[in-house]
Amino acid sequence: MSDMVATYSFISQVNVGSSYEGRVINALKLTRGISQKPQFVIDCGLHSREWVAPASCLQALAEAPAGSAEYNILNAIEIYVIPIANPDGYVYTWSDDRMWRKTRSDNGKFCLGVDPNRNWDINWSDVASGSSADYVYNMGVKCSFAAELRDTGRYGFTLPERFIQPTAEETFAGLMVIADAVAGNQCA
Repeated sequence: MSDMVATYSFISQVNVGSSYEGRVINALKLTRGISQKPQFVIDCGLHSREWVAPASCLQALAEAPAGSAEYNILNAIEIYVIPIANPDGYVYTWSDDRMWRKTRSDNGKFCLGVDPNRNWDINWSDVASGSSADYVYNMGVKCSFAAELRDTGRYGFTLPERFIQPTAEETFAGLMVIADAVAGNQCA
């Protein structure tokens, strides 16, 4: 993240909170021109074992060099990218259990953690999944999505490195469609 901030004048780092175990959660803010524009928030790395998500998020940012059409979208919106939204779980996958999916919070039950993309108190057991996207939508954010990245089951959550770039390209293309909708006020 610090390399991107040092490389690109339109990127800054902002603190957006802290985790259960006290780790800082940072975001990269992409903006240019005037402030008070619509905001597009992208949180990656919710499921700690899905290492391709943070890598794809950061690689996707590198696809928006100054002067490109993608860069020009920043005249209309601000983009916040949280590369690792579940830092406790992510660290745990490197130190203890590669397949750990959840947060590391102690919920007072027989096991640690919760799925950070589920268990939201919204529409549980209805047509909606009770996911973070449902919760955010219910809060008034009409462009709320939960994207699933590559793999059809062959590699599971240990996607080979050679798939990071293609996954980032696919992810970036999808994110730009959403960014255009935000910029066009289609999400109000």
